[in-house]
Amino acid sequence: MPRLAVRNARLAHLLFATCACGAASPPAARTSAAAATTAAASSVNQAEPPTPPGSERDAQGEPAISAIGEELSYAGRPVGGVRDAQLTRTIATVQAKLAAAKKYWGAQHQSSFPTTLPLELGEQQRALLLKELLRVATAAEFANVELNVASKSQREHVRFTLRSPEWQDSPRITKRLHVTVAPPNRYLLAWLEGDTVVSTPYRELFAAPPAGLDLTTFLAEKLNEEWNANGMHRAAMDRVKDIAVLHVNDALTLDALLVVTRALGTPTRKWQFDDQVADAPAFELYVSLD
Repeated sequence: MPRLAVRNARLAHLLFATCACGAASPPAARTSAAAATTAAASSVNQAEPPTPPGSERDAQGEPAISAIGEELSYAGRPVGGVRDAQLTRTIATVQAKLAAAKKYWGAQHQSSFPTTLPLELGEQQRALLLKELLRVATAAEFANVELNVASKSQREHVRFTLRSPEWQDSPRITKRLHVTVAPPNRYLLAWLEGDTVVSTPYRELFAAPPAGLDLTTFLAEKLNEEWNANGMHRAAMDRVKDIAVLHVNDALTLDALLVVTRALGTPTRKWQFDDQVADAPAFELYVSLD
């Protein structure tokens, strides 16, 4: 199970405010992930000679990563497999391609190098792949990652803001809710200050929703109870939100991960903008990359 102590952990910030879930596509102003599937990309590039990682060609198109099936593509071209022994080599290749794209970008484009990296991943991809790609994006100094999770019925859009390891030691970060997820359907909740548990003992949930209640709704009710009991930031004028840090087992699939992120986005509080008051998510959510 992932450890709960995260003083030196790397974190990726997931912004609920920019999450557009459901069948609708993300707004056109956002850069989308590569639309071609691995199979389509493979058929297009069969006749092309292989390109070594780190070449000027990597700067020709917009950097975008796609992994719907067993193979990962960069800018529409296949890079390598995403399973087990293949993954380490594939991630190293992607890292080299992003470094080359950044190096040669200015010579081929009038615009600045993008600050957002688009990802499109299938819902059955493992959390390990997502965390590895978030690490790569952090190393390449992207500010954001736009993730589209593709299923048979819809695409779910999530935006990550990447933070450096030092950010989590900011004085504004005090008590945080840590949510550890391990298959099958096992959830561990605890409020920590640094490495110290400040709530009464760890709360462990084995998700078995009552009849007629789906898993997301069940978890949302439990997390709402946690925030009502222990949340610190409630006033509409309070510009700081409570922090939730999500720890996920590497084997967890993205569809299972999204169940938890949806539930964590359910607790709300009042948020005042000038003379207007609206409901806003009670938590800022961060995903631990450990």
